[in-house]
Amino acid sequence: MIIRGKYTADGRVLILPIRGEGDADITLERPKFSVKIKPTLFKKNGKTYLMVDKLKVLLEPRKVFVKLTKLFNGDQTLSAHMNQFLNENWFEVWSELQSSVNVAVAEIMKSILTNMFKRFAYEDIFEE
Repeated sequence: MIIRGKYTADGRVLILPIRGEGDADITLERPKFSVKIKPTLFKKNGKTYLMVDKLKVLLEPRKVFVKLTKLFNGDQTLSAHMNQFLNENWFEVWSELQSSVNVAVAEIMKSILTNMFKRFAYEDIFEE
């Protein structure tokens, strides 16, 4: 699973200072997904539909690879060393990122399922 986006960092990661603003590529190698969903049923036009009340995601990757661009005002040497450090200490880095990533993935999944469940009746998705 690859997560791409923009990042802004100004603080510390583990013991090292980190500063930058740019692109982030975070690759989760072979993640295990655990998803808990709490749906409710409602009737519309004589058909039953699902609605997602709550959705929680837990991602557990076997390894994480991080690549951040434009660290330390674009200093290539410091950027390379920081990316190397992040990847060598991926487990600790993931411990810091995990909660935010889980929430973001849950929001995306909830949005997709909500749109799907609005279009298709329960009976059309899950044949009885």
